[in-house]
Amino acid sequence: MHSSRHLSGLFFALCLLLLSSSVFAQKTGSGGVTGSGSLQGSGSVTPAVAQKTPEQIAQEKDRARRLAGFTDFRLKGSQNETAFRAALTKYRTDRSALRAQCREDIRRSNKDALLATKLRCVRGELTLDREYYRAADKYAQAIPGQLLLFKKSLMPPLESALEAVNSFVNAIDQGVFENEEQLITAKKNLQKNYRDAANLTLTLVRADKLLNWLYHTMDLTNTAAAEQNALAGEDLQSWASAKQCLSSAEQKVLQVFLPEETQKKDVYRQLLADLTACTDQISAIPVYAKNAAAVPIKPY
Repeated sequence: MHSSRHLSGLFFALCLLLLSSSVFAQKTGSGGVTGSGSLQGSGSVTPAVAQKTPEQIAQEKDRARRLAGFTDFRLKGSQNETAFRAALTKYRTDRSALRAQCREDIRRSNKDALLATKLRCVRGELTLDREYYRAADKYAQAIPGQLLLFKKSLMPPLESALEAVNSFVNAIDQGVFENEEQLITAKKNLQKNYRDAANLTLTLVRADKLLNWLYHTMDLTNTAAAEQNALAGEDLQSWASAKQCLSSAEQKVLQVFLPEETQKKDVYRQLLADLTACTDQISAIPVYAKNAAAVPIKPY
């Protein structure tokens, strides 16, 4: 299907995000004698400088790009995120109410009116879907700081889902469905070929957005740590725990982009909760709480 080809392009656009190591796992020389090391006049050994892999170079460039544009991303993205969350909340609330009403209407319908009732209910939900996909497409295109190739790869799944929903509504209005079996088949095709792809796209774009917050928090906390002459006792232990929290959160976000993870749905809320837990943990460390500039901004 064309939706699967668009998803393949989406994963290609995300290839520089597929990093095998944590940002915090900085590789250093072992300090031992190596075959490529050189002896100096003092008898010391100069270790060979490890060459960076293309993945490491891509990671550094991507992280630098995100950090450089973070202020613009945060300021411009806040209103966009708020608007989308409001649309998402309204969609879920209206859909839940509609389904509840339809269950009651279907229960009360006689045999002759049952198909008409089900068609009306499906059409009502499709109308809600249509408004939601319009809001989702607008949201995805308005997120600042994302690569143009990534943005272009987002458009087809959402646009295809919107077109499929419109076609479904037109088919109902034109009396195409003559029995419930035809309706059930159409609903399954819509879910499998369009809705799943659109939902995955939204998960990926929001996971990509979290990387901006993640790298920003890492940079803030690393800078704050460097400005301290020494960390000891409880602060040192808390900082080590916070670094591990961020490293774990990063790996969870990056794993979402792996092909074998594409069947997972609605994982964004858990990713956001994981990262928020890290920022809350860091903000509570006394040595950082004293410095307002070092306290991470809670992600949205």
